[in-house]
Amino acid sequence: MQEYFAAYYFANLHHANKKEFHERLQQINPGNVRAMEYLLRFACGISSGSLATPLILEHVQKQRSKAEFFPEIKLQPLTHLCLLESGCGKLADKLDRPTKAKCDSQEDLLAMRYYLQCLRQPLVELKDLTVRCRSHEELAPLRGIDSLLHDDTKVRIDLSITSRLHECLKLLEEILPIDNIRSIRRFRVSVSYNVSDKPDEEMQTAVVVVERLRDQIELELQIDEDSHLGERVLGSLSRVCKQIIQKVALWLRTYDDVIRLANALAGCDRLAWVFVYYTNLHGHLAGVAPLVSPFLLLLVLESCGLNDDDIHDLISILPAGHGLVSLNVEGNSFSEVGLETLTAHLRNLPELLLFKLDYKGPNAERVKQMVKENLPEVTFS
Repeated sequence: MQEYFAAYYFANLHHANKKEFHERLQQINPGNVRAMEYLLRFACGISSGSLATPLILEHVQKQRSKAEFFPEIKLQPLTHLCLLESGCGKLADKLDRPTKAKCDSQEDLLAMRYYLQCLRQPLVELKDLTVRCRSHEELAPLRGIDSLLHDDTKVRIDLSITSRLHECLKLLEEILPIDNIRSIRRFRVSVSYNVSDKPDEEMQTAVVVVERLRDQIELELQIDEDSHLGERVLGSLSRVCKQIIQKVALWLRTYDDVIRLANALAGCDRLAWVFVYYTNLHGHLAGVAPLVSPFLLLLVLESCGLNDDDIHDLISILPAGHGLVSLNVEGNSFSEVGLETLTAHLRNLPELLLFKLDYKGPNAERVKQMVKENLPEVTFS
């Protein structure tokens, strides 16, 4: 309420005392403009149609070019929010025309949509638009946005959800245009699905929807110690996986959970990243093999209770010629001899660029030197 009264005073100050209005406007700088967001938005709404509105918009926009510690893309949504609050669509053409835009909230997206609708000429300069959503409801303003964008604009949608996966996929199917090649190439959707502690009954029908979204969507599964991983969920993932699952991350699960999931996802040809944290896989590493497809790029087995006895299985799931790019085995208990064997084999992975070990055993410097000699082209830490 205090900000609203301050905004009311500021908006009317232009009429009462132009000099003081300009003095106060100049006090707004890159360091405080974000903190004054709601005051500025309220002021633009209150002063709608008056001469104060374009002056406020112009000044807010100038802070983007002055800011040293605030990238332009972070201050850009504030200008669009102020425009939306003002309701003065004709001012859209006086704003800078961005080449990149990022919407971190539904408000940002609504403001961006309003800006695009008000422009008299299509925003041909915009090459990349990134939209972040935390629920399926936040997707709604994307409906029909394809018609407001230039042909060369790429749209990245990052969606993070914990339930109602089917509802989100169904809404994406309705929102995203999939009837022409141009639109299919324009949109890319990344869905991070944190499997909840309750069975997601709706996943049973998700497979029907996903078939049509294969070329536009990638799914990341987040499975922690509280996630429900019953047979029904695994069955649903098994049907969906070959189409859209690209990343899988597990924390604090049992080795049995990991193996059951691996078997459910066997043959998932789009799976590129696998993360397993704080799960005892000692003696059971071979069971992870279905997750390590020939297309896997990144494998993390951090704090998984592995030691030299598991080296043979690790080598077996990463055969010579595999295209893995990054391997992380931090927090395990490999000896110098075991690491000699492992790194000698890793030389046979032609695409490997990063090997993370964080070795804390004896002869650390000697181990470091040995790894560098065995993997001279690989970044080691």
